[in-house]
Amino acid sequence: MPLVSRAKKIKALNILCDYFLKRGNIPTPSEFNKDPNRPTSITASIIRGYFGNWGKMQNAISKLRPEDWNQLTVPTTAPKAKPAVKPAVKKEK
Repeated sequence: MPLVSRAKKIKALNILCDYFLKRGNIPTPSEFNKDPNRPTSITASIIRGYFGNWGKMQNAISKLRPEDWNQLTVPTTAPKAKPAVKPAVKKEK
């Protein structure tokens, strides 16, 4: 596997992170390749060459841009409300 400079990796990560933020999520590699709106200069095979696999690329984004990573991974739906607790009924003797 050819060595890739840190500057190229960071440039690719910034492009990918901006794309993922516009998209609203991180797609699978096959979804990424099929998406007509993806950055034309980057394919899943280029990511595999730069980072080794898709998961290592995601890990690199989480370290380079943690605030954007949190925005991508935090669910956008509000948590469900817990049902109200009913008071216990005391038995009289």
